[in-house]
Amino acid sequence: MPGKQTYHLWFPELYENKGGIQAYSQMFFSTLKKHSLNSELTLFIKNDRKTNIQGSTTVSTLSFGHFSPPIRTPAFALSAFLAAARHKPKAIICGHIHFSPLARLLKRFFGIPYWIICYGAESWGVTNNAQQKALREADRIISISEYTKDILLEEQELEESRISLLPCTFEEQRFSIGEKSKSLLSRFRLSEDQPILLTVNRLEAQEIHKSYDVILEALPKLLADFPNLKYIIVGRGSDQGRIEQLIAEKKLKEHVILTGFVPDEELTAFYQLCDLFVMPSKLEGFGIVFLEAMACGKPTLGGKYDGAQDALCHGKLGVLVDPDDQQEVISTIRNILRKEYPLPILYNPTELREQTLKRFSLSAFEANLTKLVDSHL
Repeated sequence: MPGKQTYHLWFPELYENKGGIQAYSQMFFSTLKKHSLNSELTLFIKNDRKTNIQGSTTVSTLSFGHFSPPIRTPAFALSAFLAAARHKPKAIICGHIHFSPLARLLKRFFGIPYWIICYGAESWGVTNNAQQKALREADRIISISEYTKDILLEEQELEESRISLLPCTFEEQRFSIGEKSKSLLSRFRLSEDQPILLTVNRLEAQEIHKSYDVILEALPKLLADFPNLKYIIVGRGSDQGRIEQLIAEKKLKEHVILTGFVPDEELTAFYQLCDLFVMPSKLEGFGIVFLEAMACGKPTLGGKYDGAQDALCHGKLGVLVDPDDQQEVISTIRNILRKEYPLPILYNPTELREQTLKRFSLSAFEANLTKLVDSHL
């Protein structure tokens, strides 16, 4: 299309997998699509087999999920390289650090600027030489949290001026303050005044840093003060068998509910059901689920040594604890459930929701990204 700038966006996935990176990528792309009226966007999506993008004259899409895993990466890389070499886009935006060495190569050959989006653990402790060079030579690095930004500055010795913060957002219209669902109370045989802890997380073996283990370890002592306490874990994955075994060993079957997969349309009711959302994580890049819980007006607890600091605004909107200090975890949960924790906003659902939206609404995300693109592209 004559007179229009072209941007190439490389994402791991957009629509066919659930996760924080996928959700962030969707918001990033939809914002660019909405505001880049004088630009063409070309999407390269590595793991999707198809896309939900239809009827757009300014977006072209190539997906590679239909290739078998051994072929998928080289097919993606070759296609992305040839397209960039041919069309010379104004910039390439890498939706994952794994793509960055290829973008660096294109910059070396054709002078195409590139950006890298950095989320969390995938950007911490980077020792891959090609990725390190790509970070150092990137025209802009987008970090979803101050925590990740600080790690990049410390570990990779980058120029702070080339790193921009773009905090996560969430589908705010889906989450609201409400009464405990009578349907869920009935389904799980719960009473309305029964204290309930909630974690929402994929139960994958590599994601135990999300710390449902920490809560399960603390539960026996919490039951001494709250005999009818229930802990609900929403999610499914390869770690479920180990969790079930741990629950059996600790004789917690009467106090822990594993829901398995919960469809999006039911998730809000689970947040509304709980009295405290708990995820004292250790390697969380940000944690969109924290925003979802707070948008439902629920007190929220996270880990003090990772990106949860950003989501909970360094203790202004939620409570941060040391996940390795079991006594701190237990005493903090106890105080919150008793409404004795010295943070008044925890017990003011309307104010908690308002402050969450003020900082992390989609409109705030769109304004930040638009300013970022206008300033640096």
